[in-house]
Amino acid sequence: MHRADYVAVGLVALVAVGLRLAFFPHAAVFFEGDARGYVVRAVEIASGEGLNFTLKRTPGYSLFIAGLFRLAGPSLEAVVVAQHLLGVATALAAYGLARVLAGWPAGLLAGLATAASGSALVYEHVILSETLFTLLLTVGIWMMVVALRRRNPGWPAVAGVLAGIAALVRPIGLVLLPILPVLSVLVLRRRALVASGWYLAAFTVALAPWVARNVLVHGEAAPVHPGRFLIERTVKHNPTGVAMYAGPDSPDDPKLLRDGRRILREIAPEDPTSFEIHDALSRRLKLTDTEASDLMWELSVDAIWRHPGAYALGTWTELIRVVLGQAESVEEHVLARRSAWKGRDLERLLRDGKLPQLLPEALPDHQQQPRVAEQIARLYQPSAWIAAILAANALALYWALRDPCHRAVLLPLGVTAALVVCTAVINGGYPRYRYPLDPLLHVSAAAGLAWTVGAVRDARAAGSYGRPISRWTLVRPRESRTLQG
Repeated sequence: MHRADYVAVGLVALVAVGLRLAFFPHAAVFFEGDARGYVVRAVEIASGEGLNFTLKRTPGYSLFIAGLFRLAGPSLEAVVVAQHLLGVATALAAYGLARVLAGWPAGLLAGLATAASGSALVYEHVILSETLFTLLLTVGIWMMVVALRRRNPGWPAVAGVLAGIAALVRPIGLVLLPILPVLSVLVLRRRALVASGWYLAAFTVALAPWVARNVLVHGEAAPVHPGRFLIERTVKHNPTGVAMYAGPDSPDDPKLLRDGRRILREIAPEDPTSFEIHDALSRRLKLTDTEASDLMWELSVDAIWRHPGAYALGTWTELIRVVLGQAESVEEHVLARRSAWKGRDLERLLRDGKLPQLLPEALPDHQQQPRVAEQIARLYQPSAWIAAILAANALALYWALRDPCHRAVLLPLGVTAALVVCTAVINGGYPRYRYPLDPLLHVSAAAGLAWTVGAVRDARAAGSYGRPISRWTLVRPRESRTLQG
């Protein structure tokens, strides 16, 4: 590292830490969405009740919370502090990834944008898996880019382990299993095969214990069951207005499929989640977890087969929603901060004394009217700049296609595209699903801008726009033959 790197890293860390120190005392803990399930499972782990997970959930984030509860006692504030530290680490990882791709100026830009992201700041206060997943995703891709420059098998192995753990935090991370090796081969062609092999082996090792557990407990050789996600996409996240389960049943359809459709038609007006759908099918049809999950998959595939146009249009709409995101408001999260603090499983832990009351009804005055936190979060919202960010990503793609020395940027670009598409196809368009991709978007945008600025400078110095951009490539000129395979 050169002096400029130390200065840039220090500046990124200073901004990331400073904003979080200013934000933390003025924002409450937000307990919403799937937070209850994560915390209940974490308390069960910490109290020795074991891994009581269905085929919808992977254990990564609950294990993270359980570890914090073991260290600091049951405290949601401790989780938020830890997530703020993860946010600082993510900003530094964005610097490192962009630095490897396009030099320290790109690293500084990507690191500062990630450090100042208002959506990241807000979701570091939400008891959800986005923050942990974001760090694992960013560092994993950084390690894989480094692996393409060095022949040491340790780098792709580390990348594979991190990607495997990311998949155990959020199941959408399973997309990383095929996509990173494919992108690596596009960058280095045959020379990436060895690194890809190490990556795949490490990813498999990281995932294998959980798959083995699911085989023993549920009889399912998979980390999660896809039916638990696709059913919600066809029922809850169906923006077309077409009722995908309202069509007439065929007498040739199996009775279980017809009964499942009937139940979905009855509960669809209530806008149920996949958990509620699973509960309704299991209870009314007396199915096991695996049987209900299999039925959810069959129902989803059947609905898509019967209404392909509605599914395609809905997927496109959800994809646009994920890409655009939305501006995150601290005030809106304050209003919904206790929305998930309910349920029989949570009440049981409170009644048994295994979990204290961690989320008081009333907030201090400075958190009920979080003007300071709101102002900090609004300093930079990636969704407000998404057009510029996407344009800079297009520049990065242009340089990657033009010059083999820039092809490594295809890793963050390709992973971002793959995760967005899979989210729209399988899950639906929650805005928060886009936030883990913001550091990768920042990295690719910063690289595209750096290469473009470098091209303009070189062109001015040479008096021509056709001169190679040697100062802004992934590697030094004498290494370019290596990347060209």
